[in-house]
Amino acid sequence: MNKSSKSKALTTRHSHTSPAKTRRASGPVKKTASIIGKTLLTVFLICVITGCILAGAMIFYVIKVDNPGALDLSNAKLNYTTIIYANDSKTGKPVEIDRLYKENRIWVDLSKIPDNLKNAFISGEDQRFYTHEGVDWQRTFAALANYFVHFMSSQQGGSTITQQLVKNVTGQSQVTPSRKVQEILIALSTEKKYSKDEILQAYLNTIGLGENCNGVQTAANTYFGKDVSKLDLAECATIAGLTKSPTYNDPFTHPDRARTRMIYVLQWMLKLNKITQAQYNQAVHEKLVYKKAQYTQQKNKVQSYFVDQVITDVTNDLVAKKGYTKAYAHSLIYSQGLQIYTTMNPTIQSILEKVYADPSNFRKISGTVQPQSAMLIADYTGQIVGIVGGRGTKTADMVLDRATQSMRQPGSSIKPIAVYAPAMDLNQITWSTFLSDTAVMQTRNDRGVIAAWPRDDDGNYEGNIPLVQGLAQSRNAIAVRVMQLITPQRSFDFLTGKLGFTTLVNSRTDSKTKKTYTDVGYALAVGALTDGVTLREMVGGYEILGDGGTFVKPYTYTVVKDNSGAVVLQNKSLPTQVIKPDTSYVMNQLLQQVHLRSDGTADYIHLADMPFACKTGTTSNNHDRWFMGLTPYYVGGVWYGCDVQKDVGYGSNPSAYIWQKVMGQIDSSLNLATKNFPSPASGSVVQESYCLDSGQLATSNCPRTALGWYRTSDLPPYCQLHSSSTASSSASSASSHSSSSSSASSSSSSSSSSSSSSSSSSTVSQ
Repeated sequence: MNKSSKSKALTTRHSHTSPAKTRRASGPVKKTASIIGKTLLTVFLICVITGCILAGAMIFYVIKVDNPGALDLSNAKLNYTTIIYANDSKTGKPVEIDRLYKENRIWVDLSKIPDNLKNAFISGEDQRFYTHEGVDWQRTFAALANYFVHFMSSQQGGSTITQQLVKNVTGQSQVTPSRKVQEILIALSTEKKYSKDEILQAYLNTIGLGENCNGVQTAANTYFGKDVSKLDLAECATIAGLTKSPTYNDPFTHPDRARTRMIYVLQWMLKLNKITQAQYNQAVHEKLVYKKAQYTQQKNKVQSYFVDQVITDVTNDLVAKKGYTKAYAHSLIYSQGLQIYTTMNPTIQSILEKVYADPSNFRKISGTVQPQSAMLIADYTGQIVGIVGGRGTKTADMVLDRATQSMRQPGSSIKPIAVYAPAMDLNQITWSTFLSDTAVMQTRNDRGVIAAWPRDDDGNYEGNIPLVQGLAQSRNAIAVRVMQLITPQRSFDFLTGKLGFTTLVNSRTDSKTKKTYTDVGYALAVGALTDGVTLREMVGGYEILGDGGTFVKPYTYTVVKDNSGAVVLQNKSLPTQVIKPDTSYVMNQLLQQVHLRSDGTADYIHLADMPFACKTGTTSNNHDRWFMGLTPYYVGGVWYGCDVQKDVGYGSNPSAYIWQKVMGQIDSSLNLATKNFPSPASGSVVQESYCLDSGQLATSNCPRTALGWYRTSDLPPYCQLHSSSTASSSASSASSHSSSSSSASSSSSSSSSSSSSSSSSSTVSQ
């Protein structure tokens, strides 16, 4: 090779070396550019393809499928929380006592929702809410592309607030193209039908926010124990942050995650100028106080016997007054956000529950099964203020309520309303009418044994005695003798027609034994019935003996409203005059003798500074013990016995002690002023001396007298037994009659005190 050739070869080698180096240097750049180009092209193609698919699907559905149209927000089939109210014992204003729901949701108007809460949801969920027409196409396509490529880390999805509302209302949330298309179509139609505020209001009331909260009102109640209108900025951001995985971000179980979401929402609010930097700083540093303990307690709470009965009464009235089926009525109560205003007095209900939860308040008997008990209290307008249907702590909802559901034999407790009150109103008896405490008839039992009937627990008869003694000592024969005066049918009609008793049997034939049963008989006078009565019926009946003879069937609620505030049920009855006011007053004074007289069956029961009237009741074999008591404020009835009949023991009445404990605490807790029972018209009743030998009005010749109350329209004659007096004595007696008359406003206890007649004859207390 010559020199020229070598030189060319060298030149050639040098010229090939430089391009190689260049290619090595530019290779990574070209590769990177190629990848970027391919990625962008892929994203573009995906978007195009996705858009074509979406557009095609939409066209298909528009052409082939009926357009689903807009949501009907006025008739959206959503479950709402029913709230039960009672008037506060001190303020008299309605307070919430319980909630009923399938889904915990309480509707709240947009005007009551803080602006911070509205802005928090919009900032975190749908920043262009007020500018799009139901669908944010930019976000929709971005979300679809991101689904395939994952090129964004945004925590926002593609659905707008309107689209989320569609899911909430329809319950359709499947991740399928067809459902998504329907959702978009409905959202677009809904935006044409409703304003943005209407859509936002519906959304904020339907969004699921964890812990069984649906809507912002229940979320505010649950997490912060306050009304939604009282939420501050940090609390608003916390609730708005729950829309993404409420369980994962639950403030109760994961407060750190809830805080992270809260800050995320606040950052967007700041970025969108919904809040200032100062507001942001304050909210971020706020120490939030969650109400987990309060919520847990409420969540695990068992309904009271009162709430159980309210549910039953409202259900029955929806069926009777509205014609609904029982199933539909029940559904309304638990899912349509009713507002039920009850007659409960929370203080009285609390006292009842505490007394009945304490086993020391109940006498033990032999055996493992101990007696049960129930108590019901109402005022004289018929409003039931407290119910407890069993001993111990209530452990479940809608259990047996012995105060309203159990039918038991009332024994002697029924005598005042079944016999004495109607008889006195018919002018058949007075305070001192003498009656024979002897056997009325002979009866033969199933074994053929003949026995005198009726008898009392002591097995004795007292002979001729005044009515006041027979009532105070609860002599059975006296009650039967009075029923003879008015007939069993009239007594039955009075209880069923005037006092609303529905448990009494007119006539019923057993299909198997062919035996006919009826409560139209003399056994009604002593409370021996076919099925029995309820405590609720008995309390209602006793109303007439404490407030002038008027009756209102006891009720547990006053009004029911729907979730818009419209009245669904009104439940207030006008009182009916069933006996005369003077009859009511004299009967009340007679019933006070049951505890004021030393021989009365309740002489061991007392209330500090508060007059009361009462009647005891005991059934055969001591299966049931009753105590019916009236104060100037309330009527209270107590039943005590075993669910499966069993001897609960003889002696003092355990029901009376329960009544005394409850009513005494009510008087002190409510600071009830001492007062007498209401008086009838002036001059309609008088207090007179009567002869203890004849029962007639005493004269100066009567050796033994006592005081009694009488209706001026039906005064007994002057004593004929001691009628050998001179004309001057009779005149003196007449003068005494005039001077001894007193108005009904005299102290109720004065009827038990002894007094002197106008003569020098002795007077004894009876």
